[in-house]
Amino acid sequence: MPKNYIIKSKTSLFSKLFLAAAAMSVFMTGPMGCSHGTSQLGLVPVQGTVTLDGAPVSDASVTFFPENGPSAHGSTDENGRFSLTTNQLNDGTLPGHHHVVISKFEIKNEGDPYAPPVYLIPERFSSPATSGLEQTIPSTGKKDISITLTK
Repeated sequence: MPKNYIIKSKTSLFSKLFLAAAAMSVFMTGPMGCSHGTSQLGLVPVQGTVTLDGAPVSDASVTFFPENGPSAHGSTDENGRFSLTTNQLNDGTLPGHHHVVISKFEIKNEGDPYAPPVYLIPERFSSPATSGLEQTIPSTGKKDISITLTK
């Protein structure tokens, strides 16, 4: 009989730990849920095009850094078009002033974890400190941003 008591005690302890872990995961991920955060942030849709010396830039990373709040990112398609995402796909970014970063690079030696990237557009555009790119997004969003890069 004491063995059953011990088994019940371990099962009970396991059940309590499992329930506590499940409750914590719901508690921890609940506030970070995508569907609630987007509407609470006041995100607005943003789309645009990136060109380099007049040609569309495909497969580039586009990041908008607002003065306050989370950054938004996107990737350009074969025509250089992008849509920004903060929490959910294409949900946009915060209205206001943004520093913009565009980067496109490849790693030539993937076997070497210390291999430097090879930039396919000028490296200066890959940092908010050196890109010189800025955008002001109105409270209604913006769907016709043209980001023109030169070598």
